[in-house]
Amino acid sequence: MNRSEYLQCPSLYCKRGEELPQTKLSAAAVLDIRACADKAKRLRQRITARYSRAALAKKWGVHERTIDKILAYETRVDVR
Repeated sequence: MNRSEYLQCPSLYCKRGEELPQTKLSAAAVLDIRACADKAKRLRQRITARYSRAALAKKWGVHERTIDKILAYETRVDVR
């Protein structure tokens, strides 16, 4: 490869990822981080589906605003 070939498309020949000296994470670490983030997203979705205001209202057969008032201690006395 000569200089003119390189200058036509230099992004094809530049170093990337683990080839760079400043790289802190390996490709495996990046994949693991992404997998953990995906798992966290799925867990948040499950928690939301089960414990959201709408889910609690449906479970107890009341309006969502009733759940809001209960959680804000506007309705009912705090029983501990």
